[in-house]
Amino acid sequence: MIEKTNPTKRLFSNLADQIRNEIISDRFDSETISEKLIMEKYGVARNTAMKSLIVLEGMGWVVRCPGKGTTIVKNKKALKNTINIMMKINTIGDDLFHQRSWTASKIINAMGNEARNLHVNLRILFLHQDDTLEEKLDSILSMGANHAFVALYENHLDELIPSLVKDKIPYIVRTYPHGEFNQIGVESCQITQKAINYLINTYDTHKILFLYPNEGLDKHIQGRFNGYREALRKNNIDLDKDMILPIHPHHPKQLGYEHGQLQAAIQNASVIFAANGACGLVAYETLKAMNLKMPDDMPLLVYDDFDEFDKIDPTISAIRSNYEEIGKLLIQKSNEMINNGFQNDLRILVNGQLMLRDTA
Repeated sequence: MIEKTNPTKRLFSNLADQIRNEIISDRFDSETISEKLIMEKYGVARNTAMKSLIVLEGMGWVVRCPGKGTTIVKNKKALKNTINIMMKINTIGDDLFHQRSWTASKIINAMGNEARNLHVNLRILFLHQDDTLEEKLDSILSMGANHAFVALYENHLDELIPSLVKDKIPYIVRTYPHGEFNQIGVESCQITQKAINYLINTYDTHKILFLYPNEGLDKHIQGRFNGYREALRKNNIDLDKDMILPIHPHHPKQLGYEHGQLQAAIQNASVIFAANGACGLVAYETLKAMNLKMPDDMPLLVYDDFDEFDKIDPTISAIRSNYEEIGKLLIQKSNEMINNGFQNDLRILVNGQLMLRDTA
């Protein structure tokens, strides 16, 4: 008879919980376990027995031994926690080799270092886009309770989050701050406001060109735009729509069409704030092509600090996001949930830093 300890869990998950509790309390009267034994002992179908055994193996409570069958693990303390970075097969190229990959590489590097410090396993788990939600969730459930799941991009977990919450599976997402789910994000509004205040006060100007990637104003750029508007408001500067310009930094053909518009906007501005690194590089190259010196003719400050920004001439002033801290926190909070219990109230903001160099 299966004890339904959690009505929200499926039958095989409840069965795995029951077997695990019997192992912990030393009430499971066998040193080995099999699908047949589970079927006979608990009166379940082969598919349920098989799935419960997979869950127990993922949790580390049973181990398959060639020639001996599947044996029960008594010393659970010897097991390591595992944290899985979620990736999607169909977007792996964009995730790891796109312009934004420099942020992912910094975060993954920091995660690896922290995982080593805490003696936990770290691996990448690929999700197949063609799998149904049920299939994806079954894959996650089969890994067991000593696992947590991390997404560096929200769309890798967005469809799974309600099920992860329902089944209390540890997860956390690195994303821009929004929504009611476990997340670590960069505080962008206040640091942008600080940067705009610096530009206004240093260069005594009201004409600050806000340059941003075309698709991002209602997404990851929103906090930066809010900081820009708030700084203008506090300095009694009216919002000028002509000083807000979207461009397509990753689309050379489209960017070519926008070249004249960008040059005209620069000529009407006194300083430039680029809302991400890619836009900052476009502004930098455009200013050079126009033979404008930075900061004498046109100051430039960029949100995002690319590695090359402090190696080129002139070096680019930027807002640096602490991706190393994000990586550490992703591991620490995931590991805490595995050890201490599921949470769904993690809303962590990591502060940025203003890096003043040659261009502003």
